[in-house]
Amino acid sequence: MVHLIHIFQYVSFVFSQITNAILLYLIYKKTKKCFGPYRYMMAIFSIYAIIYNYVDLMTQPLVLVEKQLFVVVNHGPLRYWPNAGYVLVCIFGASFGMCISLLSAQFFYRYLALCKPNFLAHFEGPKLAMLFIPPLTLSITWFFFCLLGLQISSEKRKILEAPLHDQYDEYSQNVTFVGGLYWNTDQNGVIHWNIQDCIGTSGLCVLMSLCCMTILFCGVNTYKKMNEVGDTLSDRTKDLNRQLFITLSLQVRPRATEC
Repeated sequence: MVHLIHIFQYVSFVFSQITNAILLYLIYKKTKKCFGPYRYMMAIFSIYAIIYNYVDLMTQPLVLVEKQLFVVVNHGPLRYWPNAGYVLVCIFGASFGMCISLLSAQFFYRYLALCKPNFLAHFEGPKLAMLFIPPLTLSITWFFFCLLGLQISSEKRKILEAPLHDQYDEYSQNVTFVGGLYWNTDQNGVIHWNIQDCIGTSGLCVLMSLCCMTILFCGVNTYKKMNEVGDTLSDRTKDLNRQLFITLSLQVRPRATEC
């Protein structure tokens, strides 16, 4: 089973590198007149997607849910390195946060371009970099929620012992991971909540919800605006807006699957 997962990860890595390289070439050669400053956002997202796939390949994450425990296991080459392996899986989490927040920034830019064009003046030239401050902030925050809120513990290793060995032939005492163990039950059946893990998981849920709500709000309003002004636009402009909207929507689907 685990070999099939890794084969899929390797194939996805190669496919992603090729498609993003082609996309960067097309952005550089074909979009200068059509897309304006938006091409820089597309290019940065493609460059980051290439970097993200290297992090994914180094981590080779495995997701496990066991009782009240949710973990992302580092099954990459550094999985037996206690410190480096743990930090790497936290970086993987932060990388995913950066990826979904960059998508949010693209939806926000398209929303401004169609629904609030007067506000685009605030993001012209070097000011366009301001749109990347929220994704960077979110990614750093995501990293520290993983690093400080979802730490490895003996209780988590004990719960993971059977599923890790049975499914992946790994020993929980050796591998690194991040995970939330939301409560423990003592010998008397009394539940004790793990506040640190609950805060860490809740923080990640809030960050993810902010990105999803931004994408949903901007996407819905952009779609409505496209229909409202459709009759006033040229066929070429309508087709361009439609293609951009479809492209952004398709980019969301694989990220939603990873959630």
